[in-house]
Amino acid sequence: MKNFSTYRRRRGGFALVMVLMLVAVAATMGMACLSASGIEMAGTENLRRAARSRYLAESGVFHALALLQRDPDAPAAIGGHASTSYSADSTGDTYAYTVSGGSSGRYTLTASANSGGVCQAVGMTIKLSSSYLTDLIAKGPLTYWRLGEGSGATAGEVVRGANGTYFNTGYGETGALAGDSNRCARFNGVSSYVKMPNSSLYQVANGTFVLWFKPTTLPQTAALFSKNNNKEQAYDDQFEIRLDNQGRVGAEFTRYRIAHGLSGGTVQLNQWHCVAVTFGSGGMKLYVDGVLVASNSYTGGLQGNADPIILGASASSSPVWQGWPLRDYFRGQIDEVAMFTTVKSAQQIQQIYDAQAADVTIISWDR
Repeated sequence: MKNFSTYRRRRGGFALVMVLMLVAVAATMGMACLSASGIEMAGTENLRRAARSRYLAESGVFHALALLQRDPDAPAAIGGHASTSYSADSTGDTYAYTVSGGSSGRYTLTASANSGGVCQAVGMTIKLSSSYLTDLIAKGPLTYWRLGEGSGATAGEVVRGANGTYFNTGYGETGALAGDSNRCARFNGVSSYVKMPNSSLYQVANGTFVLWFKPTTLPQTAALFSKNNNKEQAYDDQFEIRLDNQGRVGAEFTRYRIAHGLSGGTVQLNQWHCVAVTFGSGGMKLYVDGVLVASNSYTGGLQGNADPIILGASASSSPVWQGWPLRDYFRGQIDEVAMFTTVKSAQQIQQIYDAQAADVTIISWDR
């Protein structure tokens, strides 16, 4: 007779062994799955960091591109060396860029980024150019002085050959336009100015003045553009654009010894700014960096004015028609001075300001 008690104990032992084996197999498989899952998670995280690092590196390239496109001083400021590292956010991820080249407007931009220890680098080669000259000429200026001469006493005029004369100015400064190799004039704040002889063509009832300037100091008053005298002749129309010691831009017409002025906007030292003044039957308007900052209902113009044009100083103390002696000298740079015999619209003024930015051609994009 079989011993069922012994048989049951053996079956129970065998079953226990089988259960333990199954548990061991399951545990091994679970650990393998967990290990595979961990590897997959780590791989996914590395891919995420790599993608973010590349995105940040591309952001670094476009950061450098934006500086070059808008700021004419950027090539000298950032060219030839790596930028400081920029933090993307609180994660600690960073990027930095380098700009090299510059010959004939061609630059190489490279940027590297680090996201959680994963690094990526990208590069771009571009060419900068400027359409400002073409765009402004298309708007029909009466006169346009670029002030880009590198030497000599003649300030060339682009449209009519109505040249002016430099007095004690510096030459060869980086101009106001990004992507344009044309230079500008430097004014010392003591004795520098440019003088353009009067023309009957300037005696207009309606018009627009536009110029770019970069102040290095803010004295009590500094004149950028003047066509005026000491007002001995009461009928003589006067005009001046100036800065005050708070960085505000002002423009003023005077007739019958009554001043009609406006001021507004605030400019920064050592930065390029654009001022535009429109005048005539629609009143006076003052724009700073493309934005309307002040207006006046005065409808006069320059019909009775026979004074020379002075850049960088005021002729408000000079006898009529002489343009000397001068006062309120400007210290800084002036560039791209234009006069129109039509009133430019707010949209056209904005277009002139926007045209300061360089046109960009992407030659290659190493991503």
